Amino acid sequence: MNFSERFLYHIWDARHLQFQLQTVSGKKLEIISPGRWNTGSGPDFMNAKFQIDGKKILADIEIDLTTYNWKLHHHNENPEFNQVGLHVVYQHNTNLQHTIREDGAIIEIFQIKDFLDADIEKLRKQYDEFKLEAKFCEFFAGMQPQQVQQILTDLGKQRLERKIKRFASELQFADFEQVLYQGILEALGYSKNKLAMLKFAGDVNYKKIKQAYAAGMSKQQLIAIYLNCSGLLKHLPVSFSPNWQKQQQDIFQKQSFIKKKADYNWNLFRIRPHNHPAIRLMEFARVLYPHLQSSFFQDMLQIFSFPKQKFTITEFRKRLYRFFGNQNKIMEKYAIGKTRSDTILINIILPVVILYAQKHNYSDLEKTAREVYLNYKALPSNHLIRHMQNFMDAAQIKKMKKKAVFQQGMLKLYFDKCRQHKCIDCQKMKNELLK
Repeated sequence: MNFSERFLYHIWDARHLQFQLQTVSGKKLEIISPGRWNTGSGPDFMNAKFQIDGKKILADIEIDLTTYNWKLHHHNENPEFNQVGLHVVYQHNTNLQHTIREDGAIIEIFQIKDFLDADIEKLRKQYDEFKLEAKFCEFFAGMQPQQVQQILTDLGKQRLERKIKRFASELQFADFEQVLYQGILEALGYSKNKLAMLKFAGDVNYKKIKQAYAAGMSKQQLIAIYLNCSGLLKHLPVSFSPNWQKQQQDIFQKQSFIKKKADYNWNLFRIRPHNHPAIRLMEFARVLYPHLQSSFFQDMLQIFSFPKQKFTITEFRKRLYRFFGNQNKIMEKYAIGKTRSDTILINIILPVVILYAQKHNYSDLEKTAREVYLNYKALPSNHLIRHMQNFMDAAQIKKMKKKAVFQQGMLKLYFDKCRQHKCIDCQKMKNELLK
């Protein structure tokens, strides 16, 4: 079916559903009241009443076309969605059976397409997509660069805490090895293939790879497993010869460690060779393999280990790049670059390491990780950062470009306020922070 989220709102509001409902995790669902349709920012329906396995719940409802839209729309970073008690989707398209909120709470998912009335398709053409209008932002007007730095640092710290909460919730379904493994693979999917990479990381997971290594799997076999199980072997860039592809197929067929293949919705249209998911899987296999003898996660922790009073951000960056195989002289054509390594560090490695340190009371490790976060160089600007810079003067932009934590604060400002056009709330927040 091809329709907008607004059509799903109608289905939910009018309850065009069968009588026997069930969540993705298999729990019995009963809708008592669909709630009040919210035409402003935040969840789609407020104060809905429903029962899950007989337990009565009063909560908000968020409705998306797919489960992954929760992350794609950054609801997982928005505290406005922390009252959502049920995630209603048309298509469930992730490996997890639950959705994780910004506060770390885990909520049930209801896949609505399995429980629609038979005649619902007749109503489809009555509904269109919402359109949002952009508004001018005065948030940075009149602020000194030092004030901008102060505010963005505070917001950047808050964004880090959100990520820590997210990974803490993921730990209920996996261990630290898998959380780091799937987090890095998702990041290597870039914007077009994040979901497919995440699903692949769940199917060909770290535990299976570790077991295969213990049974004698070679690095060449790991690469062949990645390419064949992902379905990407036949979609490699033209620089890979048919003979080389045939070799990878033969290696895969002869090994007996991991055989299962799955269909993934890879987006390969106009994608640069360096960003091709097959290239990224091959390169990640090269990075991962040497650490399978010990522990991928524990080896990652070693880059944070410094003698007292000896920590420097310069030495830390050298260790990070060495871990990903990116020294001054890159030996392989498609190596994971320094820029991508930096991005993975800020978005995945640091929050996971801090979470690990908190759970094991490793105060020195947490201190080092947070120091890295507060002092790390800025990442390349994305379209959201560039959009927000339109409202800043030259001195403010110069200050913001110095550190990654400032950029993270800018992103939190956008997702919390600008994206929802909460200009009044934004001004209040600015006044409070400046105090």
